[in-house]
Amino acid sequence: FPGITQPGANEPAWSPDGSQLAFVSGSDIWVINADGTNERRLTTNTTDDYDPAWSPDGSKIAFSRFIGSTGLGIGVVNVDGTNEMSLTTANRDFTPSWSSDNTKIAFARKSGTSSTIDGIYVMNTDGTNQIKLPIPSDGIGDPVWQPLPPVSRPRFDFDGDLKDDFAVYRPGDSPSAQSYWHILRSSNNTYLGLPFGSGQDRIVPADFNGDG
Repeated sequence: FPGITQPGANEPAWSPDGSQLAFVSGSDIWVINADGTNERRLTTNTTDDYDPAWSPDGSKIAFSRFIGSTGLGIGVVNVDGTNEMSLTTANRDFTPSWSSDNTKIAFARKSGTSSTIDGIYVMNTDGTNQIKLPIPSDGIGDPVWQPLPPVSRPRFDFDGDLKDDFAVYRPGDSPSAQSYWHILRSSNNTYLGLPFGSGQDRIVPADFNGDG
């Protein structure tokens, strides 16, 4: 990958928007922009950090923490390298996976010094409410969340709440006269009056820039 200068870079993981790449080098978590610029180390602790996993909103990276072969749990760090913290401790936890709605993290856990996986666990993103899933532990591997189905946004949703808004378009009285949009937002029942266009314009509702 152009721009990576760190030796032995491995375990690449793209950010949700494809603008950055996380990777492991020297037992630390690193991030670099997709164009090869701004390479930076995120984790600076004394543990060996692996398995980077981006949060769906792209703001955090969860990872596995080890000292040698001894697991210390799941850690998390902001993508700017701040607020590094442990979510689980004193367990051999590894391969974190974020839920699509950004509210949970799943991970695998080994018991004691055994190489056998004890089970798949789910917890809140702050490490609370750790729950073992009721599935057989034999032969299970890394957890992967089912993605959320795509949300279809209504054509006349002006305030982003996935509901159509009541709107009136009042064209100008002449080709050069100012036209107005009048919108009643369904999210908070507030009114918006917005000058836009002229009397000769025609409305063509469509997503021209691909932002949904």
